[in-house]
Amino acid sequence: MTQSPRRIPRAIVSFDLDGTLVRGISSGQFVADRLGHGDILRTLELQYDTGLMSAQAVAATEAPYFSGRSRENITSIMRDVPLIEGIRETLQELHRRSVFTVLNTLAWRFMASAVGDRFGFDEWTGARMNCGPGGLLTGAVARHFDERDKVRAVARLAHRFGVPMSRIAAVGDARSDIPLFRAVGFSIALNGSAQARAAASVAVATPWLPDILRALPPHFLPAED
Repeated sequence: MTQSPRRIPRAIVSFDLDGTLVRGISSGQFVADRLGHGDILRTLELQYDTGLMSAQAVAATEAPYFSGRSRENITSIMRDVPLIEGIRETLQELHRRSVFTVLNTLAWRFMASAVGDRFGFDEWTGARMNCGPGGLLTGAVARHFDERDKVRAVARLAHRFGVPMSRIAAVGDARSDIPLFRAVGFSIALNGSAQARAAASVAVATPWLPDILRALPPHFLPAED
């Protein structure tokens, strides 16, 4: 589920998950290692990173390994995923300033929801997998989600709230974030790759997420009511 906005937002900030909030390993790899298909996903992610495989192909290949697993099982594993410090503090400050926060990721949506629920993001995205009898994951992709979908997701939020794309900021770290960087008003490459840094408005290197707040232009952090 997603959270209801506290009020009509004045701006929107989109956060990538893997490599941005999750550090040192992707959320998918972290979970796959514990479910027993880590070597397979490691190969798939390498092929994606080098442009040899699409996000859709990676999801379709990995999906069967989740068959029969419960969302609760995945959420329990995700509690131990390594995260950048200061996520809660960053979101609290953005919410105080009436900024809508979305966790915008190519990862499985049930993984995004584990982080989104835990820290209080207003909404989250990701590839979808249906549940079957007993609430267990089916192991089949219900809806793919790729780099272009990241852009579509924030465009839908912009339309929904009447917020111009110029008042949307994106925080990411890698090539999957670049289309969104180009579509929004401001972008931050957080501990990013050279490719992401070149495409972003600014680059920030830090282990403490609230440092990005100093990089945002003033109109993304309106005065509190």
